[in-house]
Amino acid sequence: MVPSEANRRVSFRAMNETATVRARSPAGRPWLPDVTVPALAVAVLVGACALITSRRPYLWFDEAVTRLFLDDPNAVHLVRTVAAGGENNPPLYHLLLRAWASVAGTSTFALRLPSALFVAAAFVLLWRALRREFPWPAVAIALGLTFFPADAVLDQVAQARFYGLFLFSGAAAVATALEVARREQPGPWLLSATGASHLLLLYSHTFGILYSAAIVAALGVLDARARRLRAAPYLAIAAAWLAFVPWIPWVLEQGKMARPTAWIAPPTFRRLSGVMQRLTSPLSLVVAGVGLVALLRRRFGPVAVSIPRNPIAPTVVIGGSVAAVAPLVWLESRLAIPIFVDRYVLPSALGWPLIVAPVIAAVLMRMRDRVATIAGAAAFALLASSAVLAAGRRERTQAPDTLVAPAARFA
Repeated sequence: MVPSEANRRVSFRAMNETATVRARSPAGRPWLPDVTVPALAVAVLVGACALITSRRPYLWFDEAVTRLFLDDPNAVHLVRTVAAGGENNPPLYHLLLRAWASVAGTSTFALRLPSALFVAAAFVLLWRALRREFPWPAVAIALGLTFFPADAVLDQVAQARFYGLFLFSGAAAVATALEVARREQPGPWLLSATGASHLLLLYSHTFGILYSAAIVAALGVLDARARRLRAAPYLAIAAAWLAFVPWIPWVLEQGKMARPTAWIAPPTFRRLSGVMQRLTSPLSLVVAGVGLVALLRRRFGPVAVSIPRNPIAPTVVIGGSVAAVAPLVWLESRLAIPIFVDRYVLPSALGWPLIVAPVIAAVLMRMRDRVATIAGAAAFALLASSAVLAAGRRERTQAPDTLVAPAARFA
């Protein structure tokens, strides 16, 4: 007998809700996707780094600057150099890379591998956060649509720069925000993690200020919608901002570099469209549009299960707020200072999985459990394959010229 639509919805949602209980039973392995999917994602992203490095074995100009910082005589001098204008972002990445290079060496692949690991860690963090709300096929497809086909993400997998760290810190802040939104009163460990993630975000890139503010705004909307009055999460984030105060004069100084005399041209609307397509798969934009139309027509019921009385899912609000930073930076670049570059707004890519996951979950709930599982596995495999193929098709670089140099030249 074919199960009714209501039974299929309940059954597929139960795949997520009963996973912990069933995992203890040797007869079933519902925990298997929570191990294999993140592991496969890590393997694909690290493999993409290796493939791209094999085709582009030389460091380009910005990577060469990164390599030069490794030759700084000591860490204190490195921080002072950055503060004096030697770099346009805080020194956290260079300090971490300095420690990494002391163990892994300074080959081109060794310098780029941390970026791949940071991006992979961002995938794992969002996987764990979204799996609390949605079945694994929906989460696998939602994350796969951003982490594998998106050119902006794939480019940074094999870059010896701080954008992989920037993406990871954004994922950490988003994951803690989702958990804060689910709980009425966050505990001390969660509050500490929230403050630490925002501090990491602020010190990983200058634009971390924008993403931290976007997450705070999203939490404010959710709390206002739920009629909750709580100060602890905001105080934890405020503490992170206070710890960043010593670098505020440096941030203001960096703003002078973005004046119209700099290399960044005022962006056009076509440029905005191109960057949005580089931040995620165009299919994510289509799915988000379908979800918006369906929401307006009320064709899909609420998917989030943690706060059923709140009609605005925390994932959509937080995801939308993070994704909105990119067009807001574009608008700022049109009206005032041109600062719109795809890698500068890379964490905006993290918003799209949060937006499309409820839509995909709602679609899969209308399928039989086995069909939904097969569809999720097949889609994730195809998306992962696309990342490997795209990495293998990267254009090969020629011998070093004035703009690129192998790491050995700086040894």
